[in-house]
Amino acid sequence: MPPVQAEWYQQGFWPLVGAAIILVIPNAVALWGIFIQTQRQTKSQLLLNQINLVSEQLAEFYDPLFAMLKVNGESFSKLGPHTFPKNPIELEAAGEVWNQVKQKVIIPNNHEIANILRTRSHLIASYDSIEAYLKLNEHIAMYEIFNDFPNEIYKDFTFPKDITNHVEVVRTKLVDELQQMKRGNI
Repeated sequence: MPPVQAEWYQQGFWPLVGAAIILVIPNAVALWGIFIQTQRQTKSQLLLNQINLVSEQLAEFYDPLFAMLKVNGESFSKLGPHTFPKNPIELEAAGEVWNQVKQKVIIPNNHEIANILRTRSHLIASYDSIEAYLKLNEHIAMYEIFNDFPNEIYKDFTFPKDITNHVEVVRTKLVDELQQMKRGNI
C-alpha cells in the first residue's frame, strides 16, 4: 500500500498554527468580554457614586439650609418688627411674640445654618461657590450680638436677600440632575 500523504494543514508548522488559533481566539473573545464587562461595571459604579454624592449634597447641605432659610424668612415676614401694629397694647404683644420667635426659631435655626456652613461646605455643588454664603455666615454671626446690643452698625450685616433664592436655584438643579441620573440619562 502506498504511503498516505498528509494534508497541507497536517504538514510543517500548520498544526502549530491551528493549535495556536484554537487557543488564542477563545481567549481573546473571553478577554474582550471581560474588558466590556469591566467598562460597564466601572461606568455603573461611577454613576452610583455620583448619585450618592448628589443625594448627600441635598440631604446634608441644600435641603436643611433651604428649609431653615424659608422658616426664618416666613417668620420674619409674618411676625417681624415691620408687621407690628401702631396700637401700644397690640404693639407690646407683637413685640413679645417676635422675641419668642427669635429665641425659639430664628436663633436656633441660625446656629444650625452656621453649623452646616462650617461643617458641610465640602458638599457645595461644583457650580456653586462658598462665596455665595459668606454674607449669610457674617449676618448669622452678628445677628445674635446685635440682638442683645442693638446699634446702627448692624445695617452693615443685614440678611443677604438673594441667598434663599440662590439656595433654591442650586437645590432645584441638583434635584433635576439626581432624577436624570436615576433614569440613566447622564
